[in-house]
Amino acid sequence: MNATFISGFLPLAVAMTVSVLLLGLLHYLLIYRHQSLSSEEKFPRQLLMLGMTLLALVILVMTAPLSDAVQNQILALLGIAVSGVIAFSSTSFVTNFMAAVGLRVTQPFKVGDFISFDGHFGKVVSRGLLDTEIQTETRELIAIPNANLTSRPVAVTRRSGVILTSTVSLGYDTHHDIVEPLMLAAAAKAGLEEPYVHIDRLGDFAVNYKVCGLLTDVERILTVRSDLNRQLLDMIHGAGLEILGGSLQAIVSGVYVQAHEDGDVLLDSVTLSASGGTARGVTVDSEGGAAAVTFQNVVASQMGTALSGHGPHTYV
Repeated sequence: MNATFISGFLPLAVAMTVSVLLLGLLHYLLIYRHQSLSSEEKFPRQLLMLGMTLLALVILVMTAPLSDAVQNQILALLGIAVSGVIAFSSTSFVTNFMAAVGLRVTQPFKVGDFISFDGHFGKVVSRGLLDTEIQTETRELIAIPNANLTSRPVAVTRRSGVILTSTVSLGYDTHHDIVEPLMLAAAAKAGLEEPYVHIDRLGDFAVNYKVCGLLTDVERILTVRSDLNRQLLDMIHGAGLEILGGSLQAIVSGVYVQAHEDGDVLLDSVTLSASGGTARGVTVDSEGGAAAVTFQNVVASQMGTALSGHGPHTYV
């Protein structure tokens, strides 16, 4: 009886001992000895350990002193359990783990790439089993769940290069032949290659110019982006041009205009305010006995009546 019992469980004991020793050795060689590895580099080793553990379980079932029918039932149960975990991956842990596997297969981005996701922009510093970490321009680390990265759009800046752009708004009184060389020179000074300028939009009061250029050293993307804006300001202001803001507004409240015989004009309680730029070019004309207040390049409104357009506008 004892001999039969020992001979029945001996293969199981040997398989269990060998499995434990091999799994321990693999863990030591693949993970424990390489503590300095990033989570991105550890991921395939962890997947290998998981696969070897499942294989060890199958071997233990096959070597157990059980009938073939019982062994088949246990193996089928293991298969159903694994399939159920994968199929019902609604929990955050399993969902993010499966998303991590998907990200490794599709490779939408790698460690070192810059990505923009859900309002966050930064450099990918690690990719783990549950989340991906990016470092922002303020050196903050933001952990993004892997499931979010597979279900929403991600803008990726490859290390091979990126096109940087910047947009400025200038008035219609400035010809584009004057603007484009200035913007090209600014892009070249910022270190961008093959720069070009697009007329992006013709607005009601200004023309939007967009300058673009290739940056091959993406590690400097934040510095060069700021330098490009600085160079644009220097070049455009150096040429005596004025960059327009959002919408200029001149608000006139309580205006009383009276023409005198000697040509003098009285403005009573005139208030001018501007947002996004400078309200300029305000003139008074009293020729022919008619007095008028003229606003140049602004939107004028008085007592709820708005006068819009590029200008000049006259309120009598």
